[in-house]
Amino acid sequence: MHILTAQSDLDQPQLAVKALLSRLGDMSPCFMVVAGSPAHHFSDAFLELKKLYPDTHMIGCSSYSGLFSEQGYCSSGLGRSLGIWALSDTGGSYGAAMRPYGNNPQLAAKEALEEAFLNSERVAEMPALIWMHASPGHEERVLEAIRDYVGPSVPVIGGAAAPSPEFEQQAVACNGAVEDDGVTIAVMFPSGRVGYSFHSGCSMAEPLGRVTKVMGRTLVEIDHQPAIDVYEQAVGVPIVNAIETQNWTILPVGRVIGEHLNMPVFTLSIPIEVNDQGVNFLTELKVGEQLYLMSGNESSLRGRGARVAEGAMKMLPEGRLGLKPIGALMVYCACCMQVVSNDLQQVVDSTTHVLGTETPVLTMFTYGEQGPLLDSQNVHGNLMIASAVFYGEACSE
Repeated sequence: MHILTAQSDLDQPQLAVKALLSRLGDMSPCFMVVAGSPAHHFSDAFLELKKLYPDTHMIGCSSYSGLFSEQGYCSSGLGRSLGIWALSDTGGSYGAAMRPYGNNPQLAAKEALEEAFLNSERVAEMPALIWMHASPGHEERVLEAIRDYVGPSVPVIGGAAAPSPEFEQQAVACNGAVEDDGVTIAVMFPSGRVGYSFHSGCSMAEPLGRVTKVMGRTLVEIDHQPAIDVYEQAVGVPIVNAIETQNWTILPVGRVIGEHLNMPVFTLSIPIEVNDQGVNFLTELKVGEQLYLMSGNESSLRGRGARVAEGAMKMLPEGRLGLKPIGALMVYCACCMQVVSNDLQQVVDSTTHVLGTETPVLTMFTYGEQGPLLDSQNVHGNLMIASAVFYGEACSE
């Protein structure tokens, strides 16, 4: 296994791709993850890359306001960025596919997964990891389709495509196509081993109450009271104002999905708008769920990327022995990125210090994150960070 990353902040897609090629040299990757911003820049560059690597399985999504690798944070003055994570692995197998959501997102995800397995030529086996990118809105349906197909034990990591501050468009891409409302899935059978971790940077502040009415992703009632009234009383400021000022650390709503070492494990949701019905979130909420107001701060978020990377490494004997991985992939919540935007270099430095300053890593900023909690219970949440680390030959403690 051999991994390389490359990034460019050149404003023209063709020039950005050319810059990436100079770093890859004569490498012939079998699998590639691509990220970039804004969506139209990412899309044009992705299609150009596919022309140059027609036999490479490629997957990716638009990232919010840049990305980072071991080379640092990447974004031009015009907000342009492009990054790739390229893997050569003659002993492994990889496959990727994409489908538009259409009228049935769950069926679209199932068909994409089936084709990804066919492309990997490992149809009858369980992958070490599934990597996904989806347009925001149907991530829970995608995870349900994956669980129905492969069961609950295969870790799924990914992030929803994000727009940029200047452009509302977002995009997901796979092989030779780009979609603005779909899902792309990759199955990964590496010759080495994969460790993974998925966490938030928030803790519980106080109980909010139980969900008594929802409409889609809109929370209408908490304990039979208007959700907006209960929510604003707990937060202490108008929700609309907090959203507009991107005060994300006071807004997260948590749900307990289980326990670890007698401590509750939460998945988080954040609001994106207040409408006539209630508060619209970036995840689904279900009637009967107990909600908690969560809180975080800049300090906890600045170091969270490093802690997530360390958790992924220590999942495996190699990491516990202090060995550095040969590569890593990360998804980092775009709202968390906004909170620490003035300290991004500190985030980069702390993360690469843990992984190894020369370890290839690609980190994208996403609009919703997917990952395994509690023995690979794959969930969709907000304000989350996920990491997958890759080691070559296995070792024992």
